Amino acid sequence: MFQPVRLLCCILLFITGSATAQPLLWEHSPASDNGLSYWQYMHSLNIASANWYSQCKDQNCSYWVAVGEQRFRVGKNSSLIAQSRYQQVTYALYRNGEQYYLADNHGQRVAVADAALANCVSFSDGVISLRGELICLSGRTLRVGNRSQTLPARPLYYRFATSYRGHWVLAMLDKNFNLHVIDASGQRQTRTGLQRHSDIDHTLSVFPQAPGNTWVALYEYRNKRNKNLSLYHLQGDNARHYTVTNSIGDDTGVRPELYQAADNELRVSTRLRSSTKFYRLRPESLPAQQPEANPYQTPDLADLLIGAGVRATHWSVSQSVESPPGSDGSTDKLASVKYDMNESVLQEYRLAGQLAGNQIALTWLTSEAEQGMNQLERSATRKLYGSIGFERFFHGPTRLQLEFASELAGGVATYRDNNGAEQVVAFENDYQRFALLVTSELGWLSGVSYSRNNMPMAVGFFESGLGDPDIYFDPDFELQKLTYVIGYDTAQYTSRYLFNSRGFYLDGRVGIGLYRYDIGADILRQAEAVSGKEHNDDIGLALDGFVEAGYFWQARSVRWGGLGAALQAGVSADVETYYNGISEDSEIEADEIRAAFERTDVRWGPFVRLNLMF
Repeated sequence: MFQPVRLLCCILLFITGSATAQPLLWEHSPASDNGLSYWQYMHSLNIASANWYSQCKDQNCSYWVAVGEQRFRVGKNSSLIAQSRYQQVTYALYRNGEQYYLADNHGQRVAVADAALANCVSFSDGVISLRGELICLSGRTLRVGNRSQTLPARPLYYRFATSYRGHWVLAMLDKNFNLHVIDASGQRQTRTGLQRHSDIDHTLSVFPQAPGNTWVALYEYRNKRNKNLSLYHLQGDNARHYTVTNSIGDDTGVRPELYQAADNELRVSTRLRSSTKFYRLRPESLPAQQPEANPYQTPDLADLLIGAGVRATHWSVSQSVESPPGSDGSTDKLASVKYDMNESVLQEYRLAGQLAGNQIALTWLTSEAEQGMNQLERSATRKLYGSIGFERFFHGPTRLQLEFASELAGGVATYRDNNGAEQVVAFENDYQRFALLVTSELGWLSGVSYSRNNMPMAVGFFESGLGDPDIYFDPDFELQKLTYVIGYDTAQYTSRYLFNSRGFYLDGRVGIGLYRYDIGADILRQAEAVSGKEHNDDIGLALDGFVEAGYFWQARSVRWGGLGAALQAGVSADVETYYNGISEDSEIEADEIRAAFERTDVRWGPFVRLNLMF
């Protein structure tokens, strides 16, 4: 553990001396920290908006959808699905129970047939035209009211938009990274600067100036040292490309928003990790711009993150056997275990990214799987991997991230039964966790996590009828858990979009899944012998939560192709809950017994982590 940390420290010192990344290479005009979003701008024009409201008094609640000054009463089982705001009228599509309605700020409301929405993938992504037509997408089919047309390609990513002047447009990217715009006047397309490793989601904003006249803002991630916020103007048969900003070392350009003000000024904003920048551009100034050429044009050879960290862990464990809930939902604690845990050290390692177009974590997994194989078996395995085509699942910023964590924690478990007899057991919990995660844009990740641990526990065995259970103390109890995890990782965001960065941060993850428990053989034999029945069920529900807060410091070198290192320090906490209780609805066969218990682990402590990036 300490040799990798020492190596990372040396690299960190080297990078500190050579990190000279300039955040922006070029921008058309200086940015402002103050500005209006498109939503706020429409408010400044006094354009009505729609909202869903609820109000309760003495347990009596009322619900309504407000469109401007108009109110439409709805029930509790209702929701606002979409709205489109124009200077002339504002429309709202909402659901009340099983019925859908289209209402406006002039007080008009009509029921919407289910067939009008049945073919939409999700109407929350759609818009409503000035004439009150529902516009949405279904696969390669664009639906405008009762009309439909086939799109020129299947969308890789798309955005609908309306203008306060009364126009609508669909902008989409296809698999070859062409930009298509479709409106009431027809279809147009142009090439973009996107490529295989560019961001795709949340990169595009579109504004229809008029039918056949559309502006598009697009974030074009070309490599870690070349990120462009571009403007495309598609008018008639012409398509022109302009640059708002080009960034080397920061995240300017992410999550763009574009609209055109009443005086025809283009307003472009980009929502960075730490702030929002606002640009105000005159269309007539764009043809004369002369952006500085970015010298880094080739795709990244390497995009790697290797990390190692330690945490001084404090443990708190709550474990019990409880009775089935009564009519009022309360339970009685039938048995519990008290744990005195020693402080322990959690060691963790991370590996993510790609090298020469190959996922480095996938390559390592393949190599590990081939250990011990002969040449014929190795060739067959590689052919199988090739036929599955794992690499096609990783596009844009998607990377496979491997995580491994281990912790050996000693402690003493004290169990006292209903007769006052006490059992005390010293034990070591060999905790291990292995996670296979897929990173996505803007720091998000998801995947699966496997862990196992062992800890003495009280276990109750219930029979049919749910009478008083037989309770045993099992010193050999073990758990294996598999969960689906989703969360946010600051290190992933900064390693992709930023060079030099520092500041406080907050990360988190949540997980849900199943666990399998192994009751000690002696306890299981004894429980089955006493009851004369068999125990079969060994699966339970697991819920996990993780939070990490601290300070982040990162330095990278432009000259050395983005080579850099980052230090994270702070406090992290894990909460793991294992549910395996019994309720009045539990069905237990006459010839079986079922184990019941509940347990919650809380582990927290200060940590430090070092990341090396290429």
